[in-house]
Amino acid sequence: MKIGYSLDLGFAKVIDSEVEKNIINSVQKFEEFGWNVEKVKIKMRKPEFAFNIIFTVGYAFDLKSKLTEWREKIEPDLIKMIDAGLTYSGIDVMKAFNQRYKIYQVFLKFFKTYDVLITPSTAVTAFKLGIMGPTQINGINISPTGWTPFTYPFNLTGHPAASIPSGWSREGLPIGMQIVGKRFDEVKVLQVSKAFEEIAPWQDKKPQFN
Repeated sequence: MKIGYSLDLGFAKVIDSEVEKNIINSVQKFEEFGWNVEKVKIKMRKPEFAFNIIFTVGYAFDLKSKLTEWREKIEPDLIKMIDAGLTYSGIDVMKAFNQRYKIYQVFLKFFKTYDVLITPSTAVTAFKLGIMGPTQINGINISPTGWTPFTYPFNLTGHPAASIPSGWSREGLPIGMQIVGKRFDEVKVLQVSKAFEEIAPWQDKKPQFN
């Protein structure tokens, strides 16, 4: 098994230091199986443009007809996404699809060399309830998708992925590790997830809060 891991996917701006340390320590555990583990460099244009358009246009398509009756009852952040989706043109959507294709080509090339890609699940541990996401990580301002740069690229490309617990922050908050496989290779993603459970059992652990 040949595993590549990335802490930025070539574009992520910042990652919480505890998350970074945990993922590095966690992925090295796979070497106990005799698997080859390598840190990889991925060159990819930031996919936020494509994701934001495809994501918000999808919301607008599904929910535009509900706005007249339900606007005052829908969560404000969802309203913002619907309204944003209504602003894009057909040309914008096609540009987003074109970028999505280029992102897919990046991972198509990656998986010709590696069996699995491992990243953090998110760039931070859990944040306060009631917000869409943090505005800063390590004191650095981030975009609305800045806390979740590792997952949405694979929403775009359709690669199977699993997020499994890999440890805890100093505050007792869970940290997740994402395991990504080749297209249609869900079985290998599940096998690697199960292997991690065997070398770093977590099923009986729960967050401890005062």
